[in-house]
Amino acid sequence: MRMVNISIFKAIEFQKAVEEKFGVHIHVSDNCSGLYFNFDEPPADEIIDFARDYFANHEDGSMDIILTPNHLHLSLAEKESN
Repeated sequence: MRMVNISIFKAIEFQKAVEEKFGVHIHVSDNCSGLYFNFDEPPADEIIDFARDYFANHEDGSMDIILTPNHLHLSLAEKESN
């Protein structure tokens, strides 16, 4: 699975969408492999489902979300074809 990088502007759009819909703040972070998102506490299932749908139908192409086991960190990967 290849990691995907989106622009900081797209990341902020997602951050704002989550804040408006759920009242939850997501931190946008950057490292050598690209942008990723951090939650202060594990998000509700509804937020995870929203993120999956948001990026599955993203204008930059279909992406999968990758969550760490504790669900505090979210990154993006190229969607695998079946």
